[in-house]
Amino acid sequence: MSSTLSSPLNLNPLIPQTSSPDLLSKSSSTYDLSLRLKACRFSAFDFETTGLSAVRDRIVEIGAVRFTPGDPEIQRYQQLINPQMPIPEAVIEIHGITDSEVASAPDFSAIAAEFQGFLEGSILLAHHAAFDVAFYTCELRRAGIDPQSVLVLDTYHLARKMFPEAPSYKLGNLVTQFGIDMEGAAHRALPDALACARLFEVCTATLPEGADTTLEELIKRYPQCRVGMNDLDPAGHPAQGSLRTAISNQQDVMIEYRNARNEVLQRRISPILMGGYGRYSYVEAYCHLRQENRQFRIDRIQGVSDALPVAG
Repeated sequence: MSSTLSSPLNLNPLIPQTSSPDLLSKSSSTYDLSLRLKACRFSAFDFETTGLSAVRDRIVEIGAVRFTPGDPEIQRYQQLINPQMPIPEAVIEIHGITDSEVASAPDFSAIAAEFQGFLEGSILLAHHAAFDVAFYTCELRRAGIDPQSVLVLDTYHLARKMFPEAPSYKLGNLVTQFGIDMEGAAHRALPDALACARLFEVCTATLPEGADTTLEELIKRYPQCRVGMNDLDPAGHPAQGSLRTAISNQQDVMIEYRNARNEVLQRRISPILMGGYGRYSYVEAYCHLRQENRQFRIDRIQGVSDALPVAG
């Protein structure tokens, strides 16, 4: 299946594109924060996958929409991806994408440059964005591509702060609550990306200044919505150097981690990327104990050491 682009790209980036060998950046210093939201280009994106681990699983479908708040014109991108691994039956029951449907689709590396081009110059939006950012970063690295520096906003955390009385913050429930048109089945990438974009416009309309709000004002009011990975201070936490090396070399490490109960625990992790989430800096990693992606606050990491090879 070839990708679907609703119009030619006609890119005019807000920022010069930069890359970093081990970071997908949210560094707001590379953006003109004085821009009003109605002058910014956003790309809402969503992935359907073979599972929950960005390290072990793969993307099977990409959906994205590029838009400017208040402008009815949008561009769409949709692409099935061959994950080069079987899709578990339990996952097929969620999104409905089967092995036969992706058998003739390209793998991610074949469309990576095209998808990057679609996103270029945009502020990215996703619902539960850390999940999608982790998958995107891992797929880029497998394709031998350095992740680009971008700003990512999470509509899940934005909705939680803006609508504290909402009964649920699942995308499907918010769609129902605000009367958003899904334009397709839930748990498919393009309909979910469209719903994410429209949810962001609902949030934007709720702001006192609406789409005249500046990017800086939005981030200051709702820092929790800012996800993605930024260039951390090289003179910061001593764990950063070891984590950065592990990310570059795609190596597992052992960390000593002080949790919220002040317990120091040992965890084997596969670091994916480092950066900020709201006011804190985190390492996004696959936790071998929990067998899922988790976020570890860097200021709580007491030590980092090499991990012994896994037996068997």
